Parts: sequence; structure tokens; C-alpha cells
Amino acid sequence: MSFDWCRIWWDFYGGRRSLAIFLVKADGELAGFFPMYIDKFGVWPFGLRIARLIGATDGPAKVLDPPVRPDVASLAVKAVTDSLLSDGMCDILSFGPVRSEYPGIADPVETFGTGEVHIRVRSAGVLTYFDLSDQPEDYLATLGKVEQKKRRYDFRYLTRHGMKETVVTCQDRDLETEFLAFAQMHTSNWESKNRLGHFGAWANALDFHRALTKCLGGLDRLRLFKLEAGNDVISYDYGYVFGRSFFWELPARSLDGKWAKISLGSCALISLIGRVVRERRICLYAGVGRYDYKRRLGAQECPVLTIRVIPQRWPARARAAVFDLVVSLLEFFYFKIWYMRVQPVLPRPFRRPIWKFWSRMST
Repeated sequence: MSFDWCRIWWDFYGGRRSLAIFLVKADGELAGFFPMYIDKFGVWPFGLRIARLIGATDGPAKVLDPPVRPDVASLAVKAVTDSLLSDGMCDILSFGPVRSEYPGIADPVETFGTGEVHIRVRSAGVLTYFDLSDQPEDYLATLGKVEQKKRRYDFRYLTRHGMKETVVTCQDRDLETEFLAFAQMHTSNWESKNRLGHFGAWANALDFHRALTKCLGGLDRLRLFKLEAGNDVISYDYGYVFGRSFFWELPARSLDGKWAKISLGSCALISLIGRVVRERRICLYAGVGRYDYKRRLGAQECPVLTIRVIPQRWPARARAAVFDLVVSLLEFFYFKIWYMRVQPVLPRPFRRPIWKFWSRMST
């Protein structure tokens, strides 16, 4: 939710949407902000306007906790909701995805009110993260005995093949080349599973992330971790730091058969955690979703929610009902049937990125 990330997202995905940025003041001082936008669907009398947080669509789910002082967060969320809905700026407020423990929604009914609005709280999955506040640099030593034994064997195997760790930053002249090599490796990983991967599935994803690396790299927030074995790159981990946290975006692993006898992904993650600890970061956010191998390596999970708020006036509720019906039909027939089941078995030229219209509606 930093200014730079929001600005770049808006450059690529703002389109005809309308910005709706709310500043929160308490005791005469800035206490936070809500970077939001309003998107329009359809035409009158069935047209609908929905307000969302910047970054809530056009890509995989992310946690978008608005940066607001905790002691005023609930009051601020209520004020933003009233402004958007009571003034007729939109028909639906879709607030999230946010962590269930976000202070602004401790009690959704109390926060958003009753009687004048209809509230729907739905799960958006879980946020996987590693709490590194009390971790030693040797993260491997903190794991269970069975996991330690397996991973120590893997690291000995990698060491015999000349494993080396590197961090690519904006100071490297070949940053652009390295990032494109990472993107190609990531895409190859998914193509081996008959999938498009992040850069093939989402519109403008590659150009968006190239812009991020250029901008945030210049602010020393970019981290592109690389593992090499001899002359071969065997792994990349791409992400950003902000404050004392590391936000892991995407991994990429070598498909060379010589690494099939070890868990290269687990080794790369342990190496990544060690780097993050040495930088004195206290949390590594590993994305929305449940991953067994991350849990075996000590990851924790936090529920993620999206809260839908609709005014009780019947025109808004009718439009929202139509919108939800369309979303449900598209989710079943387009996403679950066509995109997830049919498209992967088609020849490569017939596979297409996620439909832009669906990516606008789905969150």
C-alpha cells in the first residue's frame, strides 16, 4: 500500500476507473489513508459502481490492509463507508482482502453499522507468513528433527555442486537481464504443468513488474535472490522489503533433472529466510494461499477476509444481486470449467491469459 506501488498499479490498471483516496486525520494530524477506486459495470438502469482498494483486482489476491493508526482504524473505516455509500458514490463497497485481525474490522457489524446496510463477510483464503522476530540466522536449526535431516542432506548435495547465494539489486547493471531470466524460469516451471504462470496469466503482468523493479529498486526495496550451482542458476526468489518486513512475490526453480532428488524449493526458501533474518527483517509474508511445504518449514497462517457492504435501498441491492449472479456464473463456467480444466489440455497456441473482464469482477 505504499505510494510508489499504488501509483505504478494505477498506471497499468487504472483505465477508466475513478480514484477515491481518503485521508484520515486525528487530532489535527495525518493518521492514515485509504487508497481506493470506483469501477463501473453495465449501463443504466442496471449499471453498478463498486468501490475497492487499489490492487484488489487484475492480479492474484494480495492482503491490502490500509495503513491507518490502530486506535482510529475502526472509526476511519466507518467514515469511509458512510462517505462512499451515503453520498451515492457507489452501490457496493468491497473492502479487502484484509487480515481478519486488521484493527479496522474487529467487529464488522459494529464498524459498518446495521439497518442501513447489508453486510457480507466472506473468506478470501489465508495469509501465509513467517514470524522471524526471534529467529537465529541458522533457521534450519529451528526446524523439527525429520525436516532438519532431510534438508541438511539436500544442502550437502547442493554444496557438492558448488552452491552460491547472490542478491541482485538495482546497482547491478544486468538487473533487467536477470529479471527477464527469472521471469522465463518462472514461466517454464508453470508451462511444465500446462499452465501459463503469473506473467502469462495476468494482463500486463510482465511490464507491471518490470516497472516495479525499476522504481522500487531505485529505493532499495527490490530483492531478487539467486542460487547458483557451478555455472548454472538453479533458483530465483523475487520480492520487496518495506520497513522490517519482506514481501515474497514469486519463485522460480530450475527444471534440470539433477535437482529432482532433492527439495530445491524448500532449500531455496530456507536460504531466503536466512537472508531476510540477516537483514534484520522480522516478518516474511509468503502470499495468500495454503502451502504444505511452507507449513512444514514453520510458516503460520492468518485468515483473510473480504467484506461486501451494500446499502439497504432496493435499487442498490437489486444491482448487487445481478452482479453476484453474473460473478457466480462466470466463476463456474469460465474460471473453474474453461480456464482451470479445459484450457490446460489444449495445445499451447490456444491457451489465453485470464479474461480482463473476469479479473475486474472476481475479487
